[in-house]
Amino acid sequence: FRLDEPLSLLTNPYFKHIGCAGARYRQIVQGVHEHRTILVCNYGPLDTPYSFNQPRGQPCSLCPSATSCNSSSAYPNLCFDNLMVHKHRQLHPDSEIREEGGDDNENEEEGNGEEEYDGEGYDDGGDEYYESGDYEGELGYDQDLTFLMNFTEKYCGKLCDNGQVHTLCKYQYPSEEYDEVIPLLGDDMREIIMNQHNIVRDNYAKGYWEDSQSAESDYSTVRTRLPLAANMREMQWNDDLATIAMMWTMQCKPERDKCRDAYLTEGSEERTYVSQLLDATNWTGREGEEFPSAESSFYNWYNTYRYFTADIISPYRGPKNPQRDYRSFAQIIWADSYLVGCAMTMCRKFNTSSSLIITACNYGPGGVVEGRNVYVKGGPCTHCKLINRTNLGGMYCSLDFTNLCSGTVSSFTQL
Repeated sequence: FRLDEPLSLLTNPYFKHIGCAGARYRQIVQGVHEHRTILVCNYGPLDTPYSFNQPRGQPCSLCPSATSCNSSSAYPNLCFDNLMVHKHRQLHPDSEIREEGGDDNENEEEGNGEEEYDGEGYDDGGDEYYESGDYEGELGYDQDLTFLMNFTEKYCGKLCDNGQVHTLCKYQYPSEEYDEVIPLLGDDMREIIMNQHNIVRDNYAKGYWEDSQSAESDYSTVRTRLPLAANMREMQWNDDLATIAMMWTMQCKPERDKCRDAYLTEGSEERTYVSQLLDATNWTGREGEEFPSAESSFYNWYNTYRYFTADIISPYRGPKNPQRDYRSFAQIIWADSYLVGCAMTMCRKFNTSSSLIITACNYGPGGVVEGRNVYVKGGPCTHCKLINRTNLGGMYCSLDFTNLCSGTVSSFTQL
């Protein structure tokens, strides 16, 4: 056994566990962009000294205690724990055991190739706005696609009010215009996004923030003269909204989609208007260039707070000056929007030196609608019971964000 010899690691008979991780990155070497992949695998346990010779003999003739060969396994010459044979080790009923000395490729299973995308349905549909309030600002990958295709059925039955086909019906595969289309948003970043939204909403609901000169780096210490909010809801994650956002960002178009209405309540037969924030950036991977994150996209949306004033709250009016566009901030603090689902996708072509990274968050019920209120002015959490009359929850003050309305009647009566 040689510790520095990969084949010794792969064939060492005493290893029973493996754990691997991989990463893909771009590096500039002497002015040339190189795409590299790192794969690291850890093996163990190794209770026998490294210098111990590996025993020879017939397969399975010297299995360690509590292990044996299993004829129903896909690997009948390896020793397995006697307790169970995992499903991924089961021998497929149509498989054959290759005889010794046979061609390695002779009995290779068929049908494992990737399906080719049909390339249909990737027309962006023009630049038409969805509504006046609509604007731009960890399953395995294959499992995600299967889930998305099954998910589309309930969204293909009707058009949106603007006559557009729903995103989940129009698109069922990633864009073919890019060589790589990789979803990036994981569970940890999802929690960060949720916290960002609720921290901002909670602080604005109470109407007083400390004075600070570091507004761009810390959204929790910014002064505001906006009035208190009586009906601000605590944001909750919604898988439907996230799925719609994922399918759209995988089209690699730095613009909002045209139809994303969703069924926001269980058993509902009516779709609800959903608004969207979208952020797109090109990342080159040059030295010192930070990789974009969903958190940085949130900052981009949030930082338009500086243009938002109290007279816009009730009723809401859109900006007249495109240089002072506050619509993304208005959505972040839109009281009636209490569900959010986001996605982040990297789109890359092999013959270019940059990647397009798109982050989108969908909000329901959708906000930023002309003539409606951003929120109701009043003491924090004083309108929560009134909200609950809509059967959309929000009857109590949140335990985590005490200035926001949260919860439903059913969830509290079970306590």
